[in-house]
Amino acid sequence: MKKILLITLSTAVLAVLLTVVFWPFNRPRYWFLPPIAVEYYECSKCESMEGGIYGKGPFERFRSKKSRLCLHQWQPISRAKFIERAKQNFGVDLTKNWWWAQEMELR
Repeated sequence: MKKILLITLSTAVLAVLLTVVFWPFNRPRYWFLPPIAVEYYECSKCESMEGGIYGKGPFERFRSKKSRLCLHQWQPISRAKFIERAKQNFGVDLTKNWWWAQEMELR
């Protein structure tokens, strides 16, 4: 009886772990250990967005209602478009935060 319970429990834990690791929907641009880089992306399928300083912050992630079951197709966008679309699509004014309000010159 204990052996059957242990096998059932082990199988359930393995199934949950595999689902979490291999679940393809609603994944961020960098799923594991992102580089420290300033980048901005928008999903062309569901209009979700994420961007900022990956791996360090500040960083913002906006998910649309359609994103839950979306296999994202992340496309790079400019910082200005990211700020504009965050306000337009999600009602968030990023310019109230000092980091988002400053003009950035990337080299």
